[in-house]
Amino acid sequence: MRQYLVQNLNIYLKSILILGSLLGSCLLVYYFHNNLEVEILISHSFYLSIILASFWWRKYSILVAIFCAVYLVVSCMVFLPDVELFDNFFRGIFFIIFAYVISSLANSIDKIKQEKDFIKYRYKLIFDHMSSAISYNKVIKNEAGNVIDFEILDINAHFERIFSVNKKEAIGQRFTNLFPEIKKSEFGWIPKFEEVVLKEITIYFDQYFLPLNLWFSIEAFPSTNDTFVAIFRDITPNIMAIKERENIQKQIQHSERLASIGLLAAGVGHEINNPLAIIQLNMDDIIAYSEKINIKDMYLL
Repeated sequence: MRQYLVQNLNIYLKSILILGSLLGSCLLVYYFHNNLEVEILISHSFYLSIILASFWWRKYSILVAIFCAVYLVVSCMVFLPDVELFDNFFRGIFFIIFAYVISSLANSIDKIKQEKDFIKYRYKLIFDHMSSAISYNKVIKNEAGNVIDFEILDINAHFERIFSVNKKEAIGQRFTNLFPEIKKSEFGWIPKFEEVVLKEITIYFDQYFLPLNLWFSIEAFPSTNDTFVAIFRDITPNIMAIKERENIQKQIQHSERLASIGLLAAGVGHEINNPLAIIQLNMDDIIAYSEKINIKDMYLL
């Protein structure tokens, strides 16, 4: 409701300004034509009303231009009958052409502005609804020109969810203030993004993010005026799946080693059991033979 009242008030003020300038121009022309009985280029004051009407009333500015042209010609005919009307007719026609051109330019400007707003809205819509976390950042340099941090200029909704931050609180903050834990990280986040801005290159890398205990696949590319865009894709499930697969693979390899050892032990046991079985089968003959040897030894004694 308040916005509606403000909009209507704005329209009324513009209309009052146009009509007021138009009335002032008419009185000025009347004064010079009737009281001073001179024709000077005071009719140029009508251009202010025509320009304002062209920007604010658009196509209706033609009506304002026609009124100005008619008023100028009639005023000359009534108060300055001895003056030739050709110049005033020409000025009146030029008023109309001028109003048409200015209103057309104003419409073109509006169209460009609407297209720009639509592109901006579409970009914002895509930006806010992307499945990846996106941040628009500006690097912060020290007196020596070295990058020491970066400031968050904008983030999308997914960034808020993944990083558990509020957009209003995050914008304008330094990244190290939001996540002071990264100062303890062995990975150089600041030098990595510094490379993007200074070398104006796009980089891709996967990195563990200590404050959230998450793995991210990160794409960063430069923008303008020491700014860059960073896109964070959560790949923690993929990393966990890879580690789980590696653990399973290690368990399988360990099981295969144990199975190999078991087969080797079975082979060795088989090789040992074969001669033992032969010895066991011939044990009776060996005992009998050994007894015969013992008897012969007794007779020899």
